[in-house]
Amino acid sequence: MLNNRQREIYQWLGQGSHFDYDPSNYSERILQTPGYIDSDVEVNNIAVAAMTLWANAVARIADTRGLGKQGFTIDQRHASLMLNSAVLHFQNGIQFSVGPVREKLNNFYATQDDKHVFFQGSYQTLREKLLAFLDCPNSEARIQAATAGFNARDLDNQVAELGLCAAILHTREEWLSTDIGRSIAQKPMLDVSSMHHGAPVPLSKSVKRPLENIRVVDLTKVVAGPNISHQLAEQGADVIHCRHPYQDHTIPFQIEASYGKKNIFLDFSRSNDKALLQDLIRTADVVVDGLGAGGFSHAGFSKEALLALNPNLIYVQINCYDFDHAWEHRKGWEQLAQTVSGLAYLHSKGDVNNLKLIPAFFNDYLTGYLGACGVVEALLNRAEHGGAWNVRVSLVKTAMMAARFATGNGKHDPIGTHDLETYLQDEDSGIGVLTRLRPPIDFDVTKSFSGRPASYPGTDPQDIGWGEDALYSDLPRHRKSQLLDRNYIFNPISI
Repeated sequence: MLNNRQREIYQWLGQGSHFDYDPSNYSERILQTPGYIDSDVEVNNIAVAAMTLWANAVARIADTRGLGKQGFTIDQRHASLMLNSAVLHFQNGIQFSVGPVREKLNNFYATQDDKHVFFQGSYQTLREKLLAFLDCPNSEARIQAATAGFNARDLDNQVAELGLCAAILHTREEWLSTDIGRSIAQKPMLDVSSMHHGAPVPLSKSVKRPLENIRVVDLTKVVAGPNISHQLAEQGADVIHCRHPYQDHTIPFQIEASYGKKNIFLDFSRSNDKALLQDLIRTADVVVDGLGAGGFSHAGFSKEALLALNPNLIYVQINCYDFDHAWEHRKGWEQLAQTVSGLAYLHSKGDVNNLKLIPAFFNDYLTGYLGACGVVEALLNRAEHGGAWNVRVSLVKTAMMAARFATGNGKHDPIGTHDLETYLQDEDSGIGVLTRLRPPIDFDVTKSFSGRPASYPGTDPQDIGWGEDALYSDLPRHRKSQLLDRNYIFNPISI
């Protein structure tokens, strides 16, 4: 069972949902193995609580669809490793590189008024524009010299006006005293609301997997949004991921989140592509919008337009700074969520001379799990009450939740080769043998697995459509990893 602290976190995450904590409903086995992330923020406990919430959501909808009650097992160490799963990913024994997150620009820099800002330039276009704004090369010393010429607030505002990415370091108390922080603090973690009334849409019961026949249009980019649809795919959902062919790509992250999905290119500015997307939305159950900055609405897909296409749609929105305030369309990333919310300050033990981020894509992955929980909540609501539903999750709201739980992290052990042997699995794909962390929740009956192999963006033809194809398997395609038997290259790099 969850320990007392994990249970407290679980109840905070699931408040107001169908997934109130009741271990008598579904048999849970929590292996309290040591986590691997060392932080005063209770990263490992939070990971277990969030994944237990997701496990209960899956068990609930599986039971509703006639698959019966089932228990599950979660290993705490495995759960914490999942927060860096893009790093623990290999192609033919060679680790994928996530080097762009380690760019010199991506760091804390001191301003003229003795505050600190974090720049984010993992995308090449963002990096080039930020360096042009600072009028300096990509050198830490030159970036620091340029940053020191700005007042923090002026710098932050100017960068945001240009559509670029930076954030001012806050303590938790400072952030909660801002209008934005106060606004977000009033909202539930699972923000699920009705958009439109209609007749109930029953969940079919002639299924083998919890989310079988649930159709998902995935319009997301890097980690958090793709992880929502990835978790849905691991439970049998039919997911079509749509990506612009010529915008910035972070290929290692996109491949890691592609298991179980079809991957097509779409350019909304082309009339044929826009019409294809409209057709997909008409027949979908779920649309996941991670385009940010109001991009989907500006392309002609406002909430009203979506409801006109599909009055029974579940519309998922994910961004950095949450919704219904002045920063709703401000661009943001994992690193910026940690910075503004007080999370980075807590992890750094308040030492502004040695500022550090939690060494994991913490908010990204956990926000993905919470978004997936929101989808199941909305599916259950739609089956009972009908209509269309809106699910909203954000990186900063997840970070603010985590900042509440920063009293020490318990036992931890650094990652080692024994973890690779214990937690990895191999899968064949069109791009070779891929090795990844196996799904962290071991259900007793409906096992988590990807029905399609991972692939590059745009691998599939635009007209691939819904339903099974030649690459689909309704049986697990993975096997125990043989990575340690090969001449592999491993570097435990993180954020």
